[in-house]
Amino acid sequence: MDLVSLLIMIIGIIILLGLYLMGRLYDQTPAKQSNKEIKIPLYTDASGKQLSSISADIPAKGNGKPAYTRMVTPPRTQRTQAAQTSNAKATDNKSSSTSVAPAKQHILFIAAQTVDQLNGNKILAAMQQLGFKFGEKNIYHYLVKDKPLFSVANGVEPWTLNDSDLIDKSTPGLSLIMKMPAPVDSVTAIEIFVDVAEKLASAINGELQNAQQQLFLPTDKEKMLEAKHHK
Repeated sequence: MDLVSLLIMIIGIIILLGLYLMGRLYDQTPAKQSNKEIKIPLYTDASGKQLSSISADIPAKGNGKPAYTRMVTPPRTQRTQAAQTSNAKATDNKSSSTSVAPAKQHILFIAAQTVDQLNGNKILAAMQQLGFKFGEKNIYHYLVKDKPLFSVANGVEPWTLNDSDLIDKSTPGLSLIMKMPAPVDSVTAIEIFVDVAEKLASAINGELQNAQQQLFLPTDKEKMLEAKHHK
């Protein structure tokens, strides 16, 4: 009986050791990461970066709650290199002129002010009343001297503003994009762009917002004029 008890004890110890080793190996195995990506429709801002056309996405991109965006912290070496590059640019800027770089384009947004979205019927009527023309890319364009000054696109994919997208429909927002240089001088272009955008926002009971999807203020217009592109 003593021999049998000893064998049982030895077997038990071996089993416990095996379970312990398996547990250690499992803990050291890296977890598999999901390859599933969330596609988020974004617009391009004046610097070439992408941003959302509506705030209901996460602050990127009111109803205006900004686009779902993912914040990724770069490795320390990249952060160090970025800091060094930034410092070098700052030094260069001090030794150069302080003129503002010309803007490649200007972007504004019109977002719903309440939980209710912008009424498509009102958008269509306002576009027609303000002289917008439906055209290329199935969106609306504001013409000056028979050339597009700026365009208005839907705030949701596929961004189009066909009658079928507007009549008896609604949208959380609109995107207004003016590429530079414009068909008229920069100051006139910005004056028209802001004036018509304000009228459109008022007509459809929307809130005019700047490129960061914050309430558009007179100071935003001043910044646009400072960054105007000279032809």
